[in-house]
Amino acid sequence: TVRCSEVPCISGSSMLVGWQASEAAGELPKIYKVTVSSYDLATARPSKSDMYDAAFITHGSGGAKSVVISSLVKGHLIQVRVFALSPVVDYYGPAAEIIFRPISRPSAPTALTIVILRNQELAISWRPRLDSGDG
Repeated sequence: TVRCSEVPCISGSSMLVGWQASEAAGELPKIYKVTVSSYDLATARPSKSDMYDAAFITHGSGGAKSVVISSLVKGHLIQVRVFALSPVVDYYGPAAEIIFRPISRPSAPTALTIVILRNQELAISWRPRLDSGDG
């Protein structure tokens, strides 16, 4: 699976993508390739014109793998794919992928008020967060 390995996984214009590589016996991948591209919802396809290889990571002994993807633009839909290179044939197999739109963290709610109405009843109110407009 491709997922953000910690929360938050996006910091500024960078994101940490992590996955668990197999440690089982057998024919393990030689290398992982991570690609990033813009994603077009209208065609349901990534844009090949701006696709780039973010990283090549050797399998080594398996276990947790991660890569930092930089130069993200908040509000723009992207696709991140992780491919594994077969040790038998020089071929990248099917990819694990995630499509998402990096956005700013919302601001914290403000004007939090708690009023005790009765022994076991509270009224809680707050002002909602500010919307940064990028998501």
